[in-house]
Amino acid sequence: ALAMTVFFLALGAAPAAVAVAQEMPAPAPTQWHGEYFPNIILQDQDGRDVRFYDDMIRNKVVTINFIYTTCTDICPLDTAQLRVVQQQLGDRLGRDIFMYSISINGDTPETLRRFMRTYDVGPGWRFLTGSKEDVTRLQRLLGLRVDDPNDLRGHSASIVLGNVATAQWIRRAAYESPKNLVELLTVFLQNSA
Repeated sequence: ALAMTVFFLALGAAPAAVAVAQEMPAPAPTQWHGEYFPNIILQDQDGRDVRFYDDMIRNKVVTINFIYTTCTDICPLDTAQLRVVQQQLGDRLGRDIFMYSISINGDTPETLRRFMRTYDVGPGWRFLTGSKEDVTRLQRLLGLRVDDPNDLRGHSASIVLGNVATAQWIRRAAYESPKNLVELLTVFLQNSA
């Protein structure tokens, strides 16, 4: 049976110093694949429909974060840190590694494009939106705290990195070093299934 290990790495810890915080019981063979992660339909910044499991995470190494485009507190830091990760990944982004930011407050594609322009987001990083119910469900499935969507103060700013094929998932804070995030994405999560 496929076992999923959830890794919560301490801030600033190198990938070699990974601490396993919680070992999950062995699920049914497909639970952590298509039956666990739903094919919720989201819409990207260009208005295209995207299926969460089939299009976004299946057979991919990913980084996923949830944002408020109207946030003036943690989201700008989160986005700026991920912008550095995007630059360091170079042409691997969109080919070997995929970045997704999902709006918590149900933005329109135009609002997502405007947010991307504000942070000079380059190609290979997709911004998505969906219903509040669907976005909340995804947050919970990824083990993230679900906050009051009307309270922008102190909301969860975790970044989730994962590889569905190897059932490895890591949660890191927005304050994480971009260099550490890049190493996790390009080395640690690249193990074959």
